[in-house]
Amino acid sequence: MDRKQAHENRKKAREDFTKAMSQKHVEHVEEVTKKSNDRAAHVQKIEERGRGISKEEMDKRKDTKKKFMSDEERVAKQVQDRKQMWADVQEERRKKIADIALKNVENQRMQEEESIRRWETGLMKEMEREERMRKTFEEKLQQKREQHSDKMANVSDTQQKNEENRWNTFSENMKKLSEARQRGIEQLNGVQERAKTHREKELQKWNTKRMERKNSYKAKLNKWKAEITDGHLKSVEVREKHLEDHVYKKAEMKGYLQELVQKNQNRIARAEECTREQTLARIRNTNDKMEQHMRQKKQVMAYRANALKEEMISKTQLMEIKAVMRDCPTKRINQLLSSLDMPLLPTESPKEGEEDTNKQ
Repeated sequence: MDRKQAHENRKKAREDFTKAMSQKHVEHVEEVTKKSNDRAAHVQKIEERGRGISKEEMDKRKDTKKKFMSDEERVAKQVQDRKQMWADVQEERRKKIADIALKNVENQRMQEEESIRRWETGLMKEMEREERMRKTFEEKLQQKREQHSDKMANVSDTQQKNEENRWNTFSENMKKLSEARQRGIEQLNGVQERAKTHREKELQKWNTKRMERKNSYKAKLNKWKAEITDGHLKSVEVREKHLEDHVYKKAEMKGYLQELVQKNQNRIARAEECTREQTLARIRNTNDKMEQHMRQKKQVMAYRANALKEEMISKTQLMEIKAVMRDCPTKRINQLLSSLDMPLLPTESPKEGEEDTNKQ
C-alpha cells in the first residue's frame, strides 16, 4: 500500500513537473517571439523614418535642382538597396535567434525526459530487487522449517516434560511452606509468652526502684531547704560585701573617669577653637594679601595704560607737528616749539646777493 501511494505521488510529481516545464517552454517561446516582433517593429520604424528622410531630400532636390535627376535616382537606389540589405540581415538574425531558442528548449525538454526515464528505470529495478529479496527470504524460511521439523517436535516434548516436573516441584514446595508456617506460628506463640512474663518482671523492678528514687529525692529536698535557711544570713553578708567591694568602688571610679573625660573634651574643644581661629586668621591674611596684590596689579595696569595713552598722544602730536613743520616757515615753527617748551630754531638773515635778486 505504501509503495503504491509512493508510486502515485511520484507519478503526480512527474506530471506536475512536465506541466511546469511545458508552461515554462510556452512562456519562453512567447517571450522570444515578443522580442523578435519588437525588434522587427523597431526596424520597420527605422526604415519608415529613413524613407521619410529620403523622400524629403528627393522633393527638395526636385524642387531646387532639376539638373541632378540622375544623381538623385542613383542615391535613392543605393539607399533602397541598403535598406533592403539591412532588412534581410535583420530577418536572418531573427530567424537564427528563434531557431537557437527552439533548439535550446528542445534540448532542455529532452534532458528532462531522459532524467525522468532514468529515474523510472531505477525505481523499477529497485522494486524488482526488493521482490527478489522477499522471495528468497520466504524460500529460505520454508527450507529451515522443513529441515528442523523433527527437532521442533522433540523440543515441544521436552518442554512439556519440564513443565510437569516444575509443577510437581512447586506443589511439594508449597506443602513444605505450609508446614513451615505452622511451625513458625507455634514458635511465635511461645516467644510471646516468654516476652510477657519478662515484661511483668521488669515492670515490678521499675516500680520498686521508682519508689526508692522518690524517697531519696524528698530527703535531698529537705536537706537543701535547711541549708538555704541557714545560708540566708551568709548570703546577705556576702551581698553587702560584694556591693561594697565592686559596685560602690566602680561607681566612684566611674565618676572620676567622667570628670577626666569632661576635662579632656573641654581641652580638645579649646584646641579646636584655637586651631579654627588660627586657620581663619591665615585665611583672612591670605585674602588681604591677594586683595592688596590685585589692587597693586590694577594700579600697575592703569599706570601702564595711562603711560601708553600719553605716549600715543605725544606720538600723534609729534606726527602732526612734523606734518605742519614740513611746509611752515621758521617763525611758525619757533612758535610751536615755544608752546612745547622746546629750544627754538636759529633765524638767519638773507644774504646780499639774495636781497638784490629779490629787489630786482
